[in-house]
Amino acid sequence: MQFCPKQLGWVRKSVLLLVLFALLGDGAPAIAARKKKVRRTKAQHKSYYVPWLIGAELGINFAFSKNEPKGEGSTRQGLIIGVFWERAFLTERLFIQPGLRYIQKGVNTILPVLGFGVGGTIAMDAVEVPILLKYKFGSARFNPYVFAGPTFSLALIREIRLLNLVTQTLIDRFNEFDIGLAIGVGTEFVFAKNFRGFVNLRYSLGLVDLQKDADQYYSRGIELTAGVITVL
Repeated sequence: MQFCPKQLGWVRKSVLLLVLFALLGDGAPAIAARKKKVRRTKAQHKSYYVPWLIGAELGINFAFSKNEPKGEGSTRQGLIIGVFWERAFLTERLFIQPGLRYIQKGVNTILPVLGFGVGGTIAMDAVEVPILLKYKFGSARFNPYVFAGPTFSLALIREIRLLNLVTQTLIDRFNEFDIGLAIGVGTEFVFAKNFRGFVNLRYSLGLVDLQKDADQYYSRGIELTAGVITVL
């Protein structure tokens, strides 16, 4: 079969159009797929890479107790020193924060000695593991926040100190393990590249009766701490 020049021209044009459509048909979805893949990869990378932060804190614990029968007493000022880690959890504003602290608990009280009231201290220093949820507000440079969560404490010291001269152990009278609840507020602020400072105000509520006899003793504390946070 032979084509005239006019028909041959139409055939050539048709073949070219078919080739062009074939190339576009194969190429366009491939390009779209590559774009989707790039977008998906970026999204996956953004959601996957959430850095851990590490912080250190130092502060003071105004420790006291809820006890029955009630007696005279006042707060004991104790040391707090600790480290913690935190990471964004579910959203960019909600963080989970486990930590490890040394904290001095107890109460200053009046103890009966030979019929007289003598000033003394019930010392309940402990290692504490808080596991907090923290929700941050504000901007990138200034973040007020609220937090709450359980705490688990193991007493290292259980003793009575009379006039800071005589010490008597309380191992037989007080339990060593305590579970509590911590709630508080604070704020973070940028003060250097990759470093943020913070100030916390926390209320600590002991949930375990620590005294082994018929009396009751529950640990309490108002804590003021400050420290720094950086990327781990």
